[in-house]
Amino acid sequence: MIGVNDTEEIVSGMLSVKLLNFKGEEIDSLHHSKVDCAGDSVKEFLLKPLDKLKSEATYNFGSTFIMPNGSEADLVQDGFNDRFIYAEWKTDAEDNNTKLISTSLFLCKIRDCDLEEVKISVRQGAVANALVLKTSVPVFYVFAESVLPGQFDDAGFTLLPGQEKVIFFKSANGTLIQDNFLDTVTVRHLRDSY
Repeated sequence: MIGVNDTEEIVSGMLSVKLLNFKGEEIDSLHHSKVDCAGDSVKEFLLKPLDKLKSEATYNFGSTFIMPNGSEADLVQDGFNDRFIYAEWKTDAEDNNTKLISTSLFLCKIRDCDLEEVKISVRQGAVANALVLKTSVPVFYVFAESVLPGQFDDAGFTLLPGQEKVIFFKSANGTLIQDNFLDTVTVRHLRDSY
């Protein structure tokens, strides 16, 4: 795993990497530590061996692990279609402007994953243009759309059980958000495509 800091300033934060199943249960905590990344740099973060996966394998961004001897190990046959790796990095910020960056890594072809049926709860936030999303199982590639001209400030994210994600709608033409804003919104995710 590598981190890229393309700013001129040092960036610090906590990196957490977990192996989760598609119910959201933690199988293993792979890495958790404070990370500093100098400005204009690339830093490699070493993880402990992924012993729950294949202890001597490296991931090849497909449906296989490549073993040190060059042979391939098929993840789907070995049961890796029921889990994924979730990495989360929270920046340290002196001005209380903490940022959260996260990503998910599937261990087999996405279409082979045993994703759970999903129900995302959606409610209007404290301000008119805010939506609050919550789920009971992991949801991938979540995005919201409105029939109003504009867009939400985040899309394509992973939502985990127990998390509340707040996203904000930015109107394209200054349209005021009405009380019935929630009625104009559709929330989609990866499981919808099955």
